[in-house]
Amino acid sequence: MQNQKQLTALQKAFEDSGLKYHELANMVGISKSYCYKIINYNLRVYYDVAVKISNVLGKETDILFNEQEKKFEYEVSLSETKGGEKNEPITSFATSSK
Repeated sequence: MQNQKQLTALQKAFEDSGLKYHELANMVGISKSYCYKIINYNLRVYYDVAVKISNVLGKETDILFNEQEKKFEYEVSLSETKGGEKNEPITSFATSSK
């Protein structure tokens, strides 16, 4: 009986890199806790941060963040089927308005 959770592409790339959370966070310019939450799915990620993480890990952004994109699409569809408000679409990568 296999009870291990399958790693996402992002988690696998991070694990394969040999980096620690604080090391990746410093290289990307984010906090260690934000880095941890991104890698472990708990937070939405801005596109520029996703690109920086992808560059450090040497992988394509769309490949690394594919699972997150699916998760956000699912959450949007749940919100729409439950009568949630549609103020603004949730996208897989939030863009900063600078």
